[in-house]
Amino acid sequence: HLKDRDVFNEPVLSWLYMGILDLGLKAGIAAATPVAVSSFISVMSGILFLIYLVKTSITLIEDQTRRIFIVLAVLSCGTMMLFFGYVEAYPPLAAVIMIYFYYGIRVLQGRSHVMIAAVFILVAILLHLSAIALLPSLLIILWISHGRKVERKKYYVLMAGAVVAGLVILALLQRGWPFSSFFYETFLPFFYTAGRNRVAYPLFSFESLFNLGNEIILICPIAFFIIAGFRWGMKGRIKDGEDRSDGDLVETSTGVKIFLETAVIFYAIEFLIFNMNIGVSRDWDLFSPMAIPLALLTSIILIERFPAKARMLSCLAVSVILVHTGPWIALNAGTASSKARFIHLAEHGFWSGHAKGYGYSTLSKYHDELGDRTVAVMYLKMASKGDSGNPRYLFDTAELYDRLGQYPEAAEMYRQVIEKRPEDLLAINNLGVDYLHMGRLDMAGQVFLRAQTIDSTNLSSFKNLAYVYFTTGSLGSYLELYDKSRTDPERKAYLRGLVMMRGERAPSEKVGHFLREMSLVDPDDADMGLACANFLHNAGRGEEAARHLTLLLENGCSDRRISERLELLRLPSRSEPGR
Repeated sequence: HLKDRDVFNEPVLSWLYMGILDLGLKAGIAAATPVAVSSFISVMSGILFLIYLVKTSITLIEDQTRRIFIVLAVLSCGTMMLFFGYVEAYPPLAAVIMIYFYYGIRVLQGRSHVMIAAVFILVAILLHLSAIALLPSLLIILWISHGRKVERKKYYVLMAGAVVAGLVILALLQRGWPFSSFFYETFLPFFYTAGRNRVAYPLFSFESLFNLGNEIILICPIAFFIIAGFRWGMKGRIKDGEDRSDGDLVETSTGVKIFLETAVIFYAIEFLIFNMNIGVSRDWDLFSPMAIPLALLTSIILIERFPAKARMLSCLAVSVILVHTGPWIALNAGTASSKARFIHLAEHGFWSGHAKGYGYSTLSKYHDELGDRTVAVMYLKMASKGDSGNPRYLFDTAELYDRLGQYPEAAEMYRQVIEKRPEDLLAINNLGVDYLHMGRLDMAGQVFLRAQTIDSTNLSSFKNLAYVYFTTGSLGSYLELYDKSRTDPERKAYLRGLVMMRGERAPSEKVGHFLREMSLVDPDDADMGLACANFLHNAGRGEEAARHLTLLLENGCSDRRISERLELLRLPSRSEPGR
């Protein structure tokens, strides 16, 4: 993916990856490949993540055994897959988010400044915009750091009110406001409608909740044990006879737990409401940073509920790692197994049309890089079928056919693109080029003329149209192009150069005729007149060259170079070509 500089959504990540790749190449490191650089950043991000995870556990709890459980609980998350050579942009993001939670907790403990946490949340957002879900948790830090208390009942009422108000505003924005198209295309529709915007399900549906639960199982399975940690009612409801021989009851500050809860809640909301980019596309890697606060919160609640069972809790975390996280990493770290899983999900998973299109196009790029373009075309066709409302995959299929030299098939794909996007100049121009390859100059001319009608400033279609006119001998049309370009030196030079360059293949009579007529369109253009005279003279038609220069002078050309050239042509020694 690093071969395409725009593959990452955020420019900072692109600079990071491309910068390290460029440094490796300049240093002459043979192993400096895009995949190797991504793997290196992935592993380094994992080391940084682990360092701050340990520091966070030390900050939260003094007891060594309980710290181990916190570390193991986070390590049991599916997020860990990001640090085993994952070729994508999310490993650095996860590491920075871990650092943010470390400093956020320290701020709440009065051991750090809120600006440090703010800096790291800013870095996270710059790395990937999805980290904007952390902003409400920063507001909690700001509130508490100014000496204000957070009462749980008021907090939940405020949170519920904010969520409801946000959904109402979103519903209004989707339906009738100036930016309704943007909000409808970017967020999930609320209910089942006739036009479901290429999504697998609406926001308020069983499938939506099922998908959220499915993602939580994938990225943070230990979170489901939080049910055992719920303490209904007062602390005193813990049974008096409960074994606490391994330690005393531990209470983490309410502020820390609310800080983590806020991060989890808004990450979940982000996952639920975003349409193509997060929820329905099954982008577990984009959603995986939510596992960090969720695992920390789960471990804190379980330690508070079972203060004497730290070793048992650690065994629970190890079991999750063995049953879930380890196999998950092994499945994805291997190319063959990862590919097989991806294909299975694309073919059998409950995906939206957008997600299927994205999935199949990813498989197509993979096979294209391997040189297996026949399979790449097959997957692109499946992408177009899966996401029929998106002409992007039709265009990609056409480009792939072009590279295979299958121009009729490419032309058909471009025609389908143009049906969906009638003013797509790139598709129109490429269609015309395919017609040229197929020898259908008449069709090519019509296509290029259409492109010029849409945008007369488009240089590619202008040049291609000029080529068609000259090749087919359409002098009148060619002169019309030249006349329209009288105020554009670049286009005039191209039209003149095209005739001169093609003069080696075309009959000299045709070239001379084109040059002479072009010169008469603008008699004041001495360069054009001299080019015509020189061509005629070199072709052994000196008298014709002299007559043409004389005609230019009669038409009012005042450039002295014309008269000087005419005098040279009239000299006996200059009347023969080649002298």
